[in-house]
Amino acid sequence: MSVKKTSPVYFYGSNVGAREGSPLGPYLQRLHREHGAHLPPVPLSAGLFQVRDLASSGRTTWRGTFAHLRDDAPHIVVDGVERRLRVGDDTRFVEKCHFMYFGRANVMAWQFVKGIGTNSRLQDYLSEVIGEAVLLPCRMNAPELDRVLRKEIKEIEFWYQRLGEPDTGAPEWSNKALRMLSSVGAGKAKFILQADRGERLAQVAKQYLMQMVQGTEFSKVKVKLTDEVDPIELFMAPVRDSLTCELIGRYPLPDDVFRGLFEAFNRHFDLT
Repeated sequence: MSVKKTSPVYFYGSNVGAREGSPLGPYLQRLHREHGAHLPPVPLSAGLFQVRDLASSGRTTWRGTFAHLRDDAPHIVVDGVERRLRVGDDTRFVEKCHFMYFGRANVMAWQFVKGIGTNSRLQDYLSEVIGEAVLLPCRMNAPELDRVLRKEIKEIEFWYQRLGEPDTGAPEWSNKALRMLSSVGAGKAKFILQADRGERLAQVAKQYLMQMVQGTEFSKVKVKLTDEVDPIELFMAPVRDSLTCELIGRYPLPDDVFRGLFEAFNRHFDLT
């Protein structure tokens, strides 16, 4: 009897470099040229991680796996007796997820696996192997953003994801804020733009809101509308999908997962 498993799929954009950011594709090409299919393992706070099986899947499309190389061997039960699994010192257990990066859309389709998580560990890993800051912001649910932009806005609350030098691609108002925060040595920052009681923010606030959602320097944006009580957390409304594959042992066949990622991508993004 076949066993099937359904995995959530998330979608991320990419931005490499703290000043003049650029998409991830050329960097993946460079890493593949320098290291081959298996990139260097990198120790992160949660353990040792590695991009493996990196391969080109078209002129601007890449696919691979992101693996947690574990050294904590599980116990096994033999004839009802629990025993420690004896493995060599250089043996690692692999926990992994699959991803595809579509360069023409600057979108990564990501198979969510609980032991690996979402984009934050891959961001940290790629920042180490590339040598520049890598951000993988969630691709937003456009209908939710459109709904907000059609309403009157009472309040915008936003957080900076990173603090540092101004970004030449960022709006000037944001760069002014970054310069101010840098001058006082701030490590974190949150701002609230709130209209007076019974009033709404000016229309230009919606332009700022669009820049926040599209910018890579922001980690979270919450919006309160004049006719709603609960705030809308835009970065908590990412584009999502799922894929279902038959398991062979613990894992599905890689080609089945990549096919599922490709189909999920095509349901939300148009390359024509």
